[in-house]
Amino acid sequence: MLALFQSNKDKTILLLLLVIFILSIVLFFIGTAIFSSLPTQVYKLTRENKKLEELIMQQSDQIEEYRTLIDLINEENMSLQSTIKMLAFEGKKPVYYTKPTPQISRQSASRFRRMQYVGEWLGTAYTPSAEECGNDRGITSSGQAIVPGYSIAVDTDYWNYGQRFYIQGVGMVEAMDTGSAIDGKARFDLAMFDKQAALRFGQRKMKVWMIETEE
Repeated sequence: MLALFQSNKDKTILLLLLVIFILSIVLFFIGTAIFSSLPTQVYKLTRENKKLEELIMQQSDQIEEYRTLIDLINEENMSLQSTIKMLAFEGKKPVYYTKPTPQISRQSASRFRRMQYVGEWLGTAYTPSAEECGNDRGITSSGQAIVPGYSIAVDTDYWNYGQRFYIQGVGMVEAMDTGSAIDGKARFDLAMFDKQAALRFGQRKMKVWMIETEE
């Protein structure tokens, strides 16, 4: 009986050793396959990484080109704004007025919390003359003295006095006035002193942003 038990035990041990041997062989071949494929995988990853680096460099170059183009556009826009401001100040002065201050720049833009695009508005220009305003005192309906190239008339059903905007090609402006002809949310009338300059300004669609300033 004891001999039979010993024989079964030996068979079990041999079977376990055989299973361990077989597993060792399987693991060996699996490991060999994995390690043999590693150089290929590393090579593929290196190529993909190089392609990604080249793509990033191309995108960086394009971004730099866009920045240069934006800088040029901004410079041209600032030049146009300055021209409009100078033209707005020329002409017959009303009794009361305020001289316009220097225009918005990249440095002064840091004062703004947010600029929200409010669409394309129909813009016109007017003069603070008795012919157009009933008097030539230069006091806007908000009670402030008019600022040529800066004061705009808006529809007060939609906008409050004191609200500032940035109009592309004109610069920063402020809602100070209103009028019966200024009807609708997307409408503004820019104050100018020179009648001919106002007529040349005509009617034009212009992109407008609403400005929120730091307290």
